[in-house]
Amino acid sequence: MVHRLLDEGQAGPEAPPPDGAARSATRPGPPAHTADARHLPDARHLPDARHLPDARHLPDARHLPDLVPRGAIVPHAGYVYSGRVAASAYRHLTAARGQFRRVVLIGPAHFVPVQGVAVSAASGFETALGVLPVDEAGRAAALEVPSVSRDDAPHEPEHSLEVQLPFILETIGAVPIVPLLVGRAGTAHVADLLDALWTPDSLLLVSSDLSHYLDVAAARARDSLTVTAILHRDAAGIADSDACGSYAVRPLLATAEARNMTLTLADMGTSADAGGDPRRVVGYASVLVS
Repeated sequence: MVHRLLDEGQAGPEAPPPDGAARSATRPGPPAHTADARHLPDARHLPDARHLPDARHLPDARHLPDLVPRGAIVPHAGYVYSGRVAASAYRHLTAARGQFRRVVLIGPAHFVPVQGVAVSAASGFETALGVLPVDEAGRAAALEVPSVSRDDAPHEPEHSLEVQLPFILETIGAVPIVPLLVGRAGTAHVADLLDALWTPDSLLLVSSDLSHYLDVAAARARDSLTVTAILHRDAAGIADSDACGSYAVRPLLATAEARNMTLTLADMGTSADAGGDPRRVVGYASVLVS
């Protein structure tokens, strides 16, 4: 239930919900990976872009005031660390309320190994701000693609999708989602899945952080190279160590390349920018796809 998201003493996830039940919010991992509703002040004001963290210090972002993306890469470390960077992408979705019929949401499975892609059997995902229903037609379409299975075990403890849900609710509303967790999977197989689901009325969100546990100077240098590869739609230029969601980022880039889509940097940063240890940081970027 929603109170589990707020409970500092939560010991761990319960058993996965039965098919058709709503997935409860969870609170896994160390503080840097906590989806804590008390760090949602920006998300609660997202419909009004004047209240959002802005990326005006980035040259690309200055030219994006009216851009409504078809997709985005957004971080998931937790609102206190990566919320500002994530909000820099979501602020462009405020004008898209009512435009998208569903959100295809894909991220890495951090806790339970996945071979291929796991789609949740839940009827919806609970958050502290409300419930997002699962799109039945999208789930059925996903299950027709090889290497996709219905499996809630990886979803139950996972935060990579959950962190995005309040942002979605506050920007485009309670739009049905297709919740996908990817493990080790071929780029072509996952790209086929994205191509099948990423219809003109669907928003695609790839949840991924960048480098992990380098010192801040090394992280910024590594992440700069990673973002350059992303902006050039260079799937082969993304190594597993460049992004925890590399198995989702590479297929996005392959699909964007095939569709000749444009990728634009909205913002980037590290956990050190939010007071984290500069000797051991996590990198973040928000990239818009249009």
